[in-house]
Amino acid sequence: MLRLWSIIFFSGRTGHLRILSVAALILLASLLVGCWRDRNENRPLAPIPFDAGKSGDGILAGFCVERAQEYAVVLSFLYDSEDAYGRKMIWDAIEGLPGSETQPRYRIIVERFEEGRVVSLVDSEVEISKPYSSGWGRVNSRLLVMDLVPGSYILRVDGLRNSVQFSSLRANVLVIKPYRGK
Repeated sequence: MLRLWSIIFFSGRTGHLRILSVAALILLASLLVGCWRDRNENRPLAPIPFDAGKSGDGILAGFCVERAQEYAVVLSFLYDSEDAYGRKMIWDAIEGLPGSETQPRYRIIVERFEEGRVVSLVDSEVEISKPYSSGWGRVNSRLLVMDLVPGSYILRVDGLRNSVQFSSLRANVLVIKPYRGK
């Protein structure tokens, strides 16, 4: 099970270190309280809205893992399932990317709380790759796959490059069990 407890949105251009420090303390407190609550709760992971086409903006989210397994950080593009034009816009934007200078890049940082300290697990730059339709009005792209053990984690995803074709698309970031195909 994976539970999301706190989400903090920030802007690299307007966010100050002091505000980020206070936000990090609030995140830490709510994350630790949330992970110690009833561990038998079965809560779905709330998607985190994300502007996939804008550099300098990002998300910071705390979550708990209750079962050791592989997890994926996924960028999910949303459209109305009855809207063929919306689906086509997403696929056109993604398919125009390979080797393109306008391809958005993201920095993903994953940290784990361990014995009263924060341990960095992942700090990497990634691009959109191998998109797949998950139905229900979503096109997903797996950004990162990692093995996680039970515990409390912080995920940070930052946009590193502006991309006009992605600025009008609705997107979410998810942490889920990775889809391996049929």
